[in-house]
Amino acid sequence: MKVYKGDITQLKGMDMIVCGDTPKGGCEGQLAKRLVEVLGQAYADDKKSKFKDGVALGEVVVCKGSLGGGQLAVGWVAHAVLHRTYQGDEDRRKKVEAIYMKVFSDAVQHKCTDIAMPLLGSGK
Repeated sequence: MKVYKGDITQLKGMDMIVCGDTPKGGCEGQLAKRLVEVLGQAYADDKKSKFKDGVALGEVVVCKGSLGGGQLAVGWVAHAVLHRTYQGDEDRRKKVEAIYMKVFSDAVQHKCTDIAMPLLGSGK
């Protein structure tokens, strides 16, 4: 594992980038907005289609990235639809742990070995 500080859209050779998102794919966070900007229309269309009916809290939605032609080459983007409220620290730990497990399971399913993600569930 390597830890970096900064804009993860600048990392080279990532198979998957992970970002937090809302149940409707609203791109409220800086990373989600930046990914739409750098990955282009095909990514934005795939994301829109996968979020069109809304997604349950605690789910992960994987969209096709961009393998060339844009500012960023990444195979997949995993959108972690995080809970916003918790009933105590134990509930928070369990829900954040569950989302990480889903992200890693999806990464394995998509044969990803290099994954970039922010600190999910930190409230930042």
